[in-house]
Amino acid sequence: MPTLGSPQRQPAPVRTLVGQSFELAGVMLLQSWAAAHRLLMVVELDHCVEANEYEEIVALYQKDRGYRRWHLWCSLDGAVVVQPLLGRARRFASVAEAIEALSPYAT
Repeated sequence: MPTLGSPQRQPAPVRTLVGQSFELAGVMLLQSWAAAHRLLMVVELDHCVEANEYEEIVALYQKDRGYRRWHLWCSLDGAVVVQPLLGRARRFASVAEAIEALSPYAT
C-alpha cells in the first residue's frame, strides 16, 4: 500500500505500431538525396506521437534554417508516408517515388 506523498505508478500508455523500419537501401537513397539537396537527414528510432509508435522516422531538416521540412516513415503495409511540416501526409509505393515527388520542393 502506498504511503502518503509517495508517487503512484501509472500504467504505461497503450500504443499502436503504425510505422516500421525502412529497408537499408531506402535509407541510403534518402541520405544521398538529402545531401544533394543540402538537407540534414536525421533517423529517429522508437518515435512515439500520442498513441502511435514508429520504429523509425526519417526527418529532413533545412540546413541553413534548422526547421524540419518533412518526416517520412514506412507504414505497416509497406507504403512510404511523407508528412510535410504543414499540410497533409502523402503515401508512395517506394522511397524513390517519394523522392521524385519531393525533388521540386527541396531547393
